[in-house]
Amino acid sequence: MRAMAQLVFTFDSDQPLGERLAPELREEIAYLAPSTLSDGGVTTPKIKDGAVTSPKIGNGAVTSPKIGSKEVKAVNLDDGAVGTAALGDGSVTDAKAGAGVVTAHDSDGAALTLDIVPISQEDWVGLDSPDPNTLYAVYVTGGE
Repeated sequence: MRAMAQLVFTFDSDQPLGERLAPELREEIAYLAPSTLSDGGVTTPKIKDGAVTSPKIGNGAVTSPKIGSKEVKAVNLDDGAVGTAALGDGSVTDAKAGAGVVTAHDSDGAALTLDIVPISQEDWVGLDSPDPNTLYAVYVTGGE
């Protein structure tokens, strides 16, 4: 029969945390219960419901592939969160904008850019060459 060593350890509460047990005992504990996790070591059944809170999620940790298709709802967006730069070319169409949105077309029905410029009657009369893509809203100043 093989002789077994008797291990008697001490606990020195005057030492800092992590150094209160004898070095040999700390080494044995680290071997039996390592404090590091291997990849895939934490699985869904091991995570308590509600254990992952917002402060524990790192900045940039939730990426597009992790967000389900059609899972971001209007309620999740802050006012002004989607600005002009975020809109793709041609993404806001007449049909999507809905009734009441003014559009401009040439005589063949092709969309064109049209500016509306309020202008006084005096400035209108003095205008040398009106822009063909501008609708001048002439107003009269003074009153007679």
